Amino acid sequence: MKKITLDERFDVEIRLNEKFDSIYSLCYALIDLQAVANSTAYITSKKELKNEKVPTTVRSFGKKYKDELKLKKFSEGSFIATVAAGVATGIILKFLDKYFDSSQTRHIHNHVHIHNDEQRPPIEVKFNNPQVEQHINEVLDSVEIDRENVEVSLERAIGAINESGILGQQHIVYASNGLTVLAHDIERLGRNINISI
Repeated sequence: MKKITLDERFDVEIRLNEKFDSIYSLCYALIDLQAVANSTAYITSKKELKNEKVPTTVRSFGKKYKDELKLKKFSEGSFIATVAAGVATGIILKFLDKYFDSSQTRHIHNHVHIHNDEQRPPIEVKFNNPQVEQHINEVLDSVEIDRENVEVSLERAIGAINESGILGQQHIVYASNGLTVLAHDIERLGRNINISI
């Protein structure tokens, strides 16, 4: 397989398998999905962050990263869209697919919320390039996921991608304290689409 370079972009289908009952809940889920892309782009462009409270959901901050997920197609349903995403962002989105896969039940005020579609994972992410999809799946399937610690799981996933050779001589590099920012955005996304993490 040809090596992937970090400046490439791929079409990626994102499916959120939540039954959104209001524009409000859909909007906040999408804002949090964009925040994950924002923080991925931000932390991979810095060596060190001044602090770990990065305003990834604020419009003035997010506008700089609006093209991280370029909408190409949108379908009716829970939420299905094809976006163009950079390699690092696409890999993090695929990580979400793996990370959230078995986390479908959430306790809310002593009640248990069961994810609306038990047959499907809460988030599905699929690259339009089957070879890239297969290789990234193989690498991420080998990563030990710690359901109690998103940050550790992210570090393992990025480390496995870097060691796999899929990026050739390139590596996904990020600010030393950047995974805390990205983990926070992932946790918030999970809460807003009723996934326990």
